[in-house]
Amino acid sequence: MRIGWFKRRKLQPTLVVLLSLFILLLMSMLSIVMYYSTSRLISAKLSEASLSELEQVNSLLSQRMDSIRST
Repeated sequence: MRIGWFKRRKLQPTLVVLLSLFILLLMSMLSIVMYYSTSRLISAKLSEASLSELEQVNSLLSQRMDSIRST
């Protein structure tokens, strides 16, 4: 009886569905991990760039203030 079940059941469609679901799951997990890591990296780089810009503005303002004080 079990042998008859295996003969009637086609293996290829089942494998295609299972492999497709597995690949979809892996791609979803990879996408989530990449999104969060890229998001953190971009946030860190933007913070670093903003800090650098603020330091440059501070330096420029200090130079101008010193120039005003010396005149």
